[in-house]
Amino acid sequence: MVFEFTELQGVMGREYAKVGGENDAVAQAIFEHYLPRFAGDILPKTNAGIALSIADKLDSIAGFFAIGIQPTGSQDPYALRRQALGVLNILMDSKLDISLKELVELALNNYSNLEFNKEEVVNSIMEFFKERIKNLFRDLGIRYDVIDAVLSSEINDISDMHLRATELNNWLDKDELVEMLTAFNRVSTLAQKAVSSDVNEQLLTEDAEINLYKEFNNIKVKVKELLNDKHNIIEGTVISAIALTEKQVKELEEKLSKKYNKNVTLENEVDQSILGGVLVRLGNTQIDGSVKTRLNNIKAQLPQVIS
Repeated sequence: MVFEFTELQGVMGREYAKVGGENDAVAQAIFEHYLPRFAGDILPKTNAGIALSIADKLDSIAGFFAIGIQPTGSQDPYALRRQALGVLNILMDSKLDISLKELVELALNNYSNLEFNKEEVVNSIMEFFKERIKNLFRDLGIRYDVIDAVLSSEINDISDMHLRATELNNWLDKDELVEMLTAFNRVSTLAQKAVSSDVNEQLLTEDAEINLYKEFNNIKVKVKELLNDKHNIIEGTVISAIALTEKQVKELEEKLSKKYNKNVTLENEVDQSILGGVLVRLGNTQIDGSVKTRLNNIKAQLPQVIS
């Protein structure tokens, strides 16, 4: 039936699944897995449909690139460009915070039985997506220089790239743009002559530069907090009597990440006064497993035990 009525692709699969006793989530995912079928088509909305649609499209792209088949010029017999645009539109619409490069690498793992240079193929696929992003953003009315600016960094979170491109595109229409760019260009020109990014506060003598540096640090902290919150990261410190190995820090990060359901990163500081064990500080949370605290607790309980 689908061969004669191609517009029923996915629709018939959904109906057959229902008749076959599958639940609504599975049936809907079967339908959404083909979306989008053409430019401007609806996009999958369920989590299962989104995952299935992205996985299927990336599997096709990865497989063809692995055996050396890529679109050239106007030739694209396997509709790989359309499938790539489908992936991008889904990621943008669903606002998924996920690495496109990692998805591509996972898709290529399915073809480990073939002989190909994985790094080269990954790079080729990412360049392929880069060109699709340029065309997609241009069709959305984003300026060419904004597109180049956003693509100058690594292609990773597509939803975030779209947000940055849109906001930057809107920002360029503001009246104060000229003054801001003049100030930025001045700082950028001076920074090119710098040999280090370290700032010696002792050299700051004027109130204006002291206040400017203070405000810069305040904003830097806020921006870092916002970025950490966006990427579900908690930065903390683990204090120990002797330096921990990288493996020990990594194991502790993994345990805390599972406990708080966030990506915990730790810096190790040495403080011999804690005698042993570790003391972990995560924002306002403190986990004290130091020997010093344990001894103090025992000391505090001794009078009660004696009496």
